[in-house]
Amino acid sequence: MPFTSESKEAVAHYPDIIKEIQLAAQECGRKLATFIRKRKAADYQAQRRSIFELYIEEVATAIGKITGRKPGPIKREFLQVAHKVTLAEMKEEEAALAEQAQSKIARKVLRSHRFYQFRLSFDKTQAKGSFKVMADELAEKLEADIILPKSSVKPK
Repeated sequence: MPFTSESKEAVAHYPDIIKEIQLAAQECGRKLATFIRKRKAADYQAQRRSIFELYIEEVATAIGKITGRKPGPIKREFLQVAHKVTLAEMKEEEAALAEQAQSKIARKVLRSHRFYQFRLSFDKTQAKGSFKVMADELAEKLEADIILPKSSVKPK
């Protein structure tokens, strides 16, 4: 890992490193956008369902008056339809979550609070050792995405 100075406090500005950091940031942005879209869609569906459930009583009463049936069974039928729709949506959400979990496994997402070993090599500088993924809050406080101990970096 190339550094800007001998104190090894900052990583050098090589195009390969900048490109990898940019790609990582773009991937994080895509994941965040997907998460936000899914949350908005789930909230929208829940809102639609609750509005529908608010009017079931009135609709059941009105249909009962028109058809001469009691509103109780009509209301139950509407609730069954609402639950079927909800169940179908829940199955779709579960399938999406399962697919997302499989994609994470395929990409080997690094989980926090675990140690990992690494080896890096750039030009005449090499680094090897272990690292631990830090929490986002800690990274923000340290203003760093990557911290390598001095002992892990050796000139070739």
